[in-house]
Parts: sequence; C-alpha cells; structure tokens
Amino acid sequence: MSDRPMDFGVVDTLLGLMVGAIVGGLIGGLLLGVVGVLACGVIGAPVGACIGFFFGDCFGLWLEKFRRAKLTYLQKRALIELQGNKWHRAVLTLTKVIQSEPALIEAYHRRAIAYLALNEFDRAVADCNVLIKSDPTPITHSEAVPPYVADAYLHRGTAFARMGQHDKAIADFTDTISLVPRGAIPYERRAHSRRAIRDFGGAAEDERRALHLSGPEKGHRKEK
Repeated sequence: MSDRPMDFGVVDTLLGLMVGAIVGGLIGGLLLGVVGVLACGVIGAPVGACIGFFFGDCFGLWLEKFRRAKLTYLQKRALIELQGNKWHRAVLTLTKVIQSEPALIEAYHRRAIAYLALNEFDRAVADCNVLIKSDPTPITHSEAVPPYVADAYLHRGTAFARMGQHDKAIADFTDTISLVPRGAIPYERRAHSRRAIRDFGGAAEDERRALHLSGPEKGHRKEK
C-alpha cells in the first residue's frame, strides 16, 4: 500500500486523463496505458488510454478528410489549368495528385495530354503505359475495356508518331481503332504514319474511312 493520503487518488486520475489526451492524440492510445501506469497510477491509466484512443482516432480521421479535400482541390485546379492551356502548371499539379493518390488513373490520363502539348513525348508514353497496364482486359473484348485505355493508345501512338517511330504509332492507332471503331481521329493519325513509311495505299484507305466517319457528332471522344 502507498504511504500517500487517499486524496492523491483524485490527482492520479486527473493526471492520467491529461497524459491520455495529449499522448494519445499524437501517437495513439496503445502506449498510453503503460505511460499511465508508470506515471499516474492504475486508476488514471485506463481512463487516459480510452481518451487517447478517442483523440487518436479523431486526429486520424481529420487528417484523412484534409487529404481528401486537398486532393479534390488539386484535381479541380489541374482541370482548369488544362482548359486554360497552362501545361506546365497542369503537370506540376497532376504530379502532386499522383504523389498523393498513385492509383488515381485519371491523373495519368490528363498529365499525358499535358506532356504531349509540351512535346515531352517520352513522359507522355510513360503515363500512357501506366494507363494501359492498369487494365488487363484483352483488346478483343473491347466492350469491357475502360474508355481511358483507348485514349491511352491514341495518345501513345501520337507521341510515337511525333518521335518518328511510325511502326509503333501504327500499332497503337490500330489498337485504338479496335476499341473505338467509329472514331475518325485514329484513322487520320494512322494515315499520317502510313504515309510517312510510304504505305500510300493504306494511307489512302485510312483517309477515306476518316472522311466517312468524321462529323460533328462522330469521331473519337474529345480529349479532356
């Protein structure tokens, strides 16, 4: 038994509550019981631990809500920057989005568009690769392939074409056509690459198909 007067039990309890609230909010309530036992007695420790768990959970939830709010803000800002042709700013903003949420596919899609506008073709290809690899659905099952995959093939093919790698570009435009057979733009771009490698017959056929498909309500989906 302790030699201290019994009145100090109230002090022990209060100290346990204080230690529990402060330490638990920072590092969680797991260690708080031990701290309470050592510093404040057996009465204050369990109560402090409970409060520590409570504040720790609240702090964690607050951090997650803050992270989500910041992510939403950055996504909206990036979209505005893309719409305003502020490509460098868009790249920086989208990079922050990807660092915060690496699995957010739309950020890679939009950054690839910005990289294309900046003539940073290798980086555009890298982002398109992420998009294409994110979905394992075979191209032969085109109805099950997400729309952003078709966009990725189109953007990657465009990057290859601008780098003079027309064989790779033709392959990507062909895959785009497999996924979006009613799109005029892939035919137009494949025609350009076919003409670059002197496949004039194939280029003429693609141009004919593109002309047939083109129209205000037809063609590949508008790039975002």
